[in-house]
Amino acid sequence: MDGTLASSQDPLIYSFSTAGTPQKKAGMEVNDGVSSTQENDIMISTLRARFHEAHLKSEENEKCILKLNEELSKCRAEIGRLKTIRRTKVRFTSLF
Repeated sequence: MDGTLASSQDPLIYSFSTAGTPQKKAGMEVNDGVSSTQENDIMISTLRARFHEAHLKSEENEKCILKLNEELSKCRAEIGRLKTIRRTKVRFTSLF
């Protein structure tokens, strides 16, 4: 990666090179009193927050999947039980 924006939609997807921000590479002067180290720290903090949020969401999704799998397993067991009862009734009624 060369420090340019990977996506025009998300300014946080960007390589932390020594060349500076994409605005500096494009020749635009950006001087708002924030050093490149501070910018990198802000970017890293933002990325960590996004990672943490995504991690929490994935854990939530995993719990939901486990719950749904348990419910599916119970439903399949109930279907099997009902089929067995029906077959047993059919056998007994056909004998008499």
